[in-house]
Amino acid sequence: MFYTNMNASPNFSLHCYPLTCMSSRHREVASLEQGDKIIMPPSALHRLASLRISYPMLFRITNLRTGKYAHTGVLEFIAEEGRCYMPTWLMYDLGVIQGEQLEINNVTLPKGTSVTFQPQSSDFTKISNPRAVLEMSLRGFSALTRGQTIQIQFNSKKYHLNVEEVGDSTGKKEAISIIETDVVVEFAPPADTVMSNSKQSYPVAKKGPFPVFDEDDPDPESSSSEEDEDENQSKASKIAFIGVGKSISGQVTGSPMEEEKSNIQKKKSPSPSPSPSPSPSP
Repeated sequence: MFYTNMNASPNFSLHCYPLTCMSSRHREVASLEQGDKIIMPPSALHRLASLRISYPMLFRITNLRTGKYAHTGVLEFIAEEGRCYMPTWLMYDLGVIQGEQLEINNVTLPKGTSVTFQPQSSDFTKISNPRAVLEMSLRGFSALTRGQTIQIQFNSKKYHLNVEEVGDSTGKKEAISIIETDVVVEFAPPADTVMSNSKQSYPVAKKGPFPVFDEDDPDPESSSSEEDEDENQSKASKIAFIGVGKSISGQVTGSPMEEEKSNIQKKKSPSPSPSPSPSPSP
């Protein structure tokens, strides 16, 4: 005889497809993309009805290939047998390939009281009232899981938010239910703002033949290069002309460098001693 464990958590292995693959007879496909609810086959409802489960029904969806998981609710049981339909953004967040088999477990989650979101783009903070927009969008969600990324839509633009923390009245949790409960929403700084602030700044070299850094971060090598440059320029300025020339009378004169060399040689050569003057004759 077959006995059913009335307290067991039923597991389902279903092939996942996006909502856009559903029959056109379902008129709520577009609105379902703005929430997290899935559509399961009728056989899943029959199995759940024979067990002692809590309502509203909540499920944990696990991608066994990637190890990613999320929690969600169910809208209807009208999918083809062996299939499950879910929002496209949820498939992307779980790394699901169309038609891939997922494990779906019925679970019970605590009612949430707080959640912290981090917008992936600072564009979300430019909305006139982002908190009100988010709270209204969350009406289409059943549960939130720490670490997942949800998608909401406002004025035909899609925004992605990371779920940083979730909690109930007792403290932080892994996942919470947000059905018929008041949740305090907090925001962390946008991800793109945090990344731009974390970039390390480096000193910028001034224009010139040798890089010279700012005084706040001196570089001895660059300082010595600057001194060498000044010394070379001073030496070059002393040599104005290299060659020969002619005076007005037509006499050929040497270059300043040759004249300087001859002057140095004259200084080094000893001066001739004066010849003794002849003594006066008696």
